[in-house]
Amino acid sequence: MLSPDGDQHTRHREPFNAPFRPRAVREGFTARIESETGRLISALPPTGAADLRRAFAGPSRSPS
Repeated sequence: MLSPDGDQHTRHREPFNAPFRPRAVREGFTARIESETGRLISALPPTGAADLRRAFAGPSRSPS
């Protein structure tokens, strides 16, 4: 898939396009991202200050 050019590349790539189109990504991930973001924000300490890298960005990485 990486080596061919032109029409051959297009034919090889086409079966993989649909799941990566913006609409498919949005429909597949929005609810999960919103849920996880809400959970992480709710877990922030109520002190008015937080290490966002540690409390939010680190735990929000993509699940394995």
